[in-house]
Amino acid sequence: MKNRVQVIIIFACCHILTSCFANTSGTNQPLQPIAIEAVSSEEESLLQIQSSPTRFFVDVENNAAAWERAHFFLVQYAGPGRVELQSSSDREQLSKVSKTGFRYQITRNFENGGAQYQVFCSPKQAGVANNDALMNAKNLARFVREGELDLGLIK
Repeated sequence: MKNRVQVIIIFACCHILTSCFANTSGTNQPLQPIAIEAVSSEEESLLQIQSSPTRFFVDVENNAAAWERAHFFLVQYAGPGRVELQSSSDREQLSKVSKTGFRYQITRNFENGGAQYQVFCSPKQAGVANNDALMNAKNLARFVREGELDLGLIK
């Protein structure tokens, strides 16, 4: 009986909601169904990271902050190891071989109006999955570019 009452209450709520959002345009045309996809924040983050490019342009106003985020990631999240910097007049490269099983490399080439960035992550050993390295690179690239990092997806 209790379940039947709950179903009736849910049905009544749905009926009330559809009545509230009825077509008020003056025509008797039926409302068009809309497509809704419910995605969790973890799934949304994963989709954003998977579509994130590892080569991108950062304008001059955001360039210093992006480079600082790149360095911060290597120090804070890439595990133990030394961060190396190679620099020339038109190019800088940060790299780190971590003890967690990955090599990281972030390169920025200075151009008019900003810098072109390239982010790499590769496995140190043959036994580590390349998919994990690519996911790390894309996660890091999004962090450098936008300041968003999903710590749960770092391998």
